[in-house]
Amino acid sequence: MLRGLVLLVVLATACSGSSTPAAGPEPAPSPSPSYSPKPTAVGDVDGDGRTDVVTVTPASVQVQLSHGGALSAPLVDIDTPQPVLSGVADVDGDHRYELFVETARGVSASFVTIYRYDGRALREVTAAGSHIRLGVGGSITHGEGFSCPGDGSLVVRRAETLNGTGYTLRTRTYALAGNVLELRKETTATAPSIDDERVAAAFQVDCGSVGEGGS
Repeated sequence: MLRGLVLLVVLATACSGSSTPAAGPEPAPSPSPSYSPKPTAVGDVDGDGRTDVVTVTPASVQVQLSHGGALSAPLVDIDTPQPVLSGVADVDGDHRYELFVETARGVSASFVTIYRYDGRALREVTAAGSHIRLGVGGSITHGEGFSCPGDGSLVVRRAETLNGTGYTLRTRTYALAGNVLELRKETTATAPSIDDERVAAAFQVDCGSVGEGGS
């Protein structure tokens, strides 16, 4: 089922067609006076079959495990004083939920970063050694979306127009291998207008509860 938000996915290493060098961690913005991080029960993060609780602060994402343990990972490359959990999905089908954390927000888009528990620690998902930030939103001239079929892949779709009418469509399929997204397939096509259903699909997301605030 397609989720409620129209999503633009920006992969720093792929969707623009060029690589972005890995950047070092940036200082977390100071939280606004009204910001109070709220724990969210999201499902099974560590694969033990029981619900775990996630809290996102201006500096880190934290998981309180059902058996009493805890996981934590720093937020990096963030540009919002109020990072939040956008949602969760079992991208690779290993019965552990990946966490999608909103780490930046602009005028027409927000951006999320993926975190996952790999059996040893909670880690940021990267690609080719670089940070990945997935854009949420867009405009009539361009947009991106993605889906998580549940077979270990993340399918990223991009639609872009240069003349205001026809669109270029790009579909890239990634496999989540551990904490890294690896490109497995890429296709391109064209569509005559924004009314083409393929263009509409490129603006949508279907990946667990992403875009629903973790619910």
